[in-house]
Amino acid sequence: MGKKRMLNYTAKLLGGVSILVACFAVHASEHYEAHCAACHGSDGSGNAALKAPNLTHLSEPYMKRQVAAFKQGWRQSSDDASPSAIMADAIEALDSTLLDQAVYEAAQLIPVTPRRTSLEEFDLRKGRSQYTAFCGSCHGTMATGNDRLGAPALVGLDEAYLVRQYRAFASGARGSHKSDRYGQQMARLAKALPNADQIENVMAYVESLAQ
Repeated sequence: MGKKRMLNYTAKLLGGVSILVACFAVHASEHYEAHCAACHGSDGSGNAALKAPNLTHLSEPYMKRQVAAFKQGWRQSSDDASPSAIMADAIEALDSTLLDQAVYEAAQLIPVTPRRTSLEEFDLRKGRSQYTAFCGSCHGTMATGNDRLGAPALVGLDEAYLVRQYRAFASGARGSHKSDRYGQQMARLAKALPNADQIENVMAYVESLAQ
């Protein structure tokens, strides 16, 4: 086979492989695209305007637990327009098989971290100190989480989302159901940072870890 024919053959072969990979990628994420991407984005990076978090750093076991919590009514909200209420309604409409497949596909997404312009308004030094004292033993030094402890990755999530969830735990809006063992654990620990500035500094520090 001549050099030119060999190059043409190789190009066609690679082109075929690329098409197969692209088709597999589309098929592999079809459930996520159909049921999750509208809010969380096709790449899973989330949507701050919709208060939909970045999913790409979260583990499959953690996401499964949260889907189950919504399905069982542990993460409900009295405000029908809240993200929690919208999420609960969306999950309620799907059967367990579809949900498991969508979660599996979400867990395969490549980790991405949307960058914000600045964290200068926060005291990251204090945030680091308080994170180390109150959060790091479960969520890890770099906030990558620990599935054995039921502690999710926090890295890659934005400061505003983290603050909302922390306050939800502290107020009892999240983690109050008697069957939600990990949620109850976090609700108790959420009393450690009573000051709004402390909470915001810690969560800004967590966001900075991915910058």
